[in-house]
Amino acid sequence: LSEGSCAFGLAAQKNLSVPIISLLHQFKIIHLFNSFLEIRSLREAAVYTLKTVPRIFYDAVFQEMFFYHRNEGIVCGAKHIADSIIKYYRISPDKIKVLPYWIDEEQFRPEESLKDEGKKQLGFPAESFIFLVFGRIHITKGIDIAIKAFSKIKNKTPINQWRLETPNKT
Repeated sequence: LSEGSCAFGLAAQKNLSVPIISLLHQFKIIHLFNSFLEIRSLREAAVYTLKTVPRIFYDAVFQEMFFYHRNEGIVCGAKHIADSIIKYYRISPDKIKVLPYWIDEEQFRPEESLKDEGKKQLGFPAESFIFLVFGRIHITKGIDIAIKAFSKIKNKTPINQWRLETPNKT
């Protein structure tokens, strides 16, 4: 299962005849910390303290921790997530496997002809360097790091293009 919040009810089933194995990308304690990083004003701090902290804490202690303890196994995409869930939720390391995120380099490899065609379709000069970022505009997704990286390389090639593709509608 992925998206543990959607599956918490499964762990409470007494006669569940199939094992639950979860794919864990991130858990509530990490969300609590990441949400804290987004506080920019006194008003946001008050809302965070009164609304977000109790909700995430409740989910973590009374739903998520219970859910992961009832799992037969947990697959984590990163070692630091596995280490954190062992530390904070006291999950047995024997239940956890780390399967790092990867990309199929045979299927996704640079092809100059496709690069040139893509640049042409987007109206960019063939010699331009395109810095492409995919993802939500969210502090926890590292958009600030992408902006800093682009600022460091922008003067190293003759023509640079910054392109941000995001599902956000706002």
